[in-house]
Amino acid sequence: MQQAQGLRAAVDVGRAGVTTGVIEQVRRALDSSELVKVRVRLADGKQVDAAGRALSRQCGAELVGRVGKMVILYGAGGDS
Repeated sequence: MQQAQGLRAAVDVGRAGVTTGVIEQVRRALDSSELVKVRVRLADGKQVDAAGRALSRQCGAELVGRVGKMVILYGAGGDS
């Protein structure tokens, strides 16, 4: 998680939640970087956790952490 500290959020999840557009954005981000930080703009921690798990599952990435409304995903396919 320390490696993610310097990263900016690559993708924002809005009130609509995890949509197909968000999934595609996260997949593209994971294609270019192993670690991707996603800002989840939902009401509470349970919703943020659920969004992180859904993104992890649908993007083939590992959910490596959550800090507040940020989730960090790891995908081995990045060029970094």
